[in-house]
Amino acid sequence: MVAVAACKPDGLTPQNQDYRKGVLVVNEGPFQTGSGTLSFAHFARTAGDSNYAFSSAFDAVNGRPLGSLAQSAIRVSGKLLVAVHLAGTVEVMDAKTLVSEFTFTGLGLPRFFQDLGDDRVAVSDWQDNRVYILDLKENAVSDTLTTDPGPEGMAWLPTSSAGPVLLVACSGGFGQNNTVAVFNSALERIQTWIVGDQPHSFAKDPSGVWWLLNQGTANWTNPQLGTPGTLYRIDPQNLTATLWSTASDVTLHPSHLVCDGTGLVFLSDRYAGKAVRMPLASNVWPSTVFLPHTLYSLAFNAQRQEFYGGRITDYSEPGQLIRYRSNGAVLDSLPVGVVPGFILPE
Repeated sequence: MVAVAACKPDGLTPQNQDYRKGVLVVNEGPFQTGSGTLSFAHFARTAGDSNYAFSSAFDAVNGRPLGSLAQSAIRVSGKLLVAVHLAGTVEVMDAKTLVSEFTFTGLGLPRFFQDLGDDRVAVSDWQDNRVYILDLKENAVSDTLTTDPGPEGMAWLPTSSAGPVLLVACSGGFGQNNTVAVFNSALERIQTWIVGDQPHSFAKDPSGVWWLLNQGTANWTNPQLGTPGTLYRIDPQNLTATLWSTASDVTLHPSHLVCDGTGLVFLSDRYAGKAVRMPLASNVWPSTVFLPHTLYSLAFNAQRQEFYGGRITDYSEPGQLIRYRSNGAVLDSLPVGVVPGFILPE
């Protein structure tokens, strides 16, 4: 069991909260039958402070729903962006107040963000097999990059043998793919890497090495015929990706890669799995449970040295955000919205 403490101090409302000072959780919501939500979790940091949460903060502040199947979020230049997958929108709001300032519409199936600097944000799009460059100064799409099927997570490498580059993991979307598209600072495609099946997420370690987690392909008829998850090591100086480790269990398909400074942590399965941890010096695929719950999403706050896990209690009922110490010990938890799929630390 995880204790839940969510009493809000007197006088505190969604309208007078500073949303930069806490953890934001993007909740997918009931699939195709309702709206996604944006939850806010405040954890006590000082004596006299309290744990509390707002489960539908965007709705409360703006007086309207976020939209169907909220996907991910990013903070950039004092703004908060949320991709709303099935609605084909990106909501832009003030990062402090969550007041909506602009909505990008007409997108396909937006997935994940990457900050490119100079008020430019890339967003991957499954439906269009593209990455859109959003100009936050002009509130306009300034460029469109054609990728391979199913662009997913991205990484911006400010230094490499080719200068600054954007890496786009192309998972295949609703199908299958196994490439990473590499774009230079002029957003021209310069390389295509063949990697493991269904590349998903990137993480950087303190030495400057980047890592790519590939989910592998699920076989729904016969799970034993699926392909395994893999980890690739990315060398920015040579701009290469090399296979580092392969999962032995082809029925599990990992997701949500993060680096805690000395190890790589990820969920053993994308449809709610146990968090496992691989030391950076090891290439042995981890099997020992690191965080003691079945989770749907995962994040790490390097400054606080805390992990956060999104837990589904039911696909139509509120979920939980669980906070862990860096060693995996449980600290506490707070209630969030339905299907917490993405976590943005403060």
